[in-house]
Amino acid sequence: SNDEHAATRYRGLFDKGRKQIAETLFDGEYYIQIADDLAGGYGKGCCSDQVVGQWWARILNLGDILPVEQVRSALTAIFKHNWLWSQEGYVGSQRFQQFADGKDKSLLVCSWPKGGRPGDPIYYRDAAWTGIEYQVAAHKIYEGQVDEGLAIVRGARERYDGLKKSPWNEIECGDYYARAMSAWSLLLAVQGYAYDGPRRFLAFNPPLAADNHVSFFSTAEGWGTFMQKRSNRQQRNSLAIAFGRCELADLRLGLPAEAKSVTGTVHIGDRPIIVNVAFDKGHAAIHFDGPTAVATGDRLDVELNWQA
Repeated sequence: SNDEHAATRYRGLFDKGRKQIAETLFDGEYYIQIADDLAGGYGKGCCSDQVVGQWWARILNLGDILPVEQVRSALTAIFKHNWLWSQEGYVGSQRFQQFADGKDKSLLVCSWPKGGRPGDPIYYRDAAWTGIEYQVAAHKIYEGQVDEGLAIVRGARERYDGLKKSPWNEIECGDYYARAMSAWSLLLAVQGYAYDGPRRFLAFNPPLAADNHVSFFSTAEGWGTFMQKRSNRQQRNSLAIAFGRCELADLRLGLPAEAKSVTGTVHIGDRPIIVNVAFDKGHAAIHFDGPTAVATGDRLDVELNWQA
């Protein structure tokens, strides 16, 4: 509604809160909790979902709400302190063997590597929840910590492999628990996916299998397959719509790190599409001459040539 007064006020609150969190809650490695009464809290502990808000901001394409180096340090600390390659030898006040036991790999909800564990800390501190594991794994992939992110996913899927536990029922507080739906963010992270329906904006920049990538994608009105192949300073991308439609005004595609410029063409089937292709911060920014719809059965093909 172009309310500049409200926008200025909200921006001020955001900047003040961001500064306060960065200066008072980051202990040099990860974020802690400061409270007068820590009953049911975690205090100086390393909580696995301590930067869940920044994960959500990544999904919504809102940028950095906390200092990026602090967030990456916190994610590194979460894996360092909370990841168990095996449950053997681990002793906690709760075992929650329905979540993990024996040689299972898992990510603990919280640990206290520097001491200071409250007498009555958060209840599920010694548990392994896939809802938090997938969230942390996806966030790590977003921030470039791909190998550790994939290790967490493999650990969770090994526990729910269909032999020991049902792959369709990832238990937490109960059966078929909704928090495990954070797994969807893994797809978005490995695609480098961003979408804004009202702006007709779609973007991909896969950090996984970037030279030969195929994955499912969806938008507000349709779904299909995204493809990317790279070779000899050439990149081919396609959007094949299996159902519905996808209307685009801008398409943004990640390029190899060595790329310094790019040219390209776009077709839907045999029909050439008028676009402007520009190089922008390691991406090919493709602007369509007018809103362009790709419908069921159509395939939009992009051919890019980049120079180092």
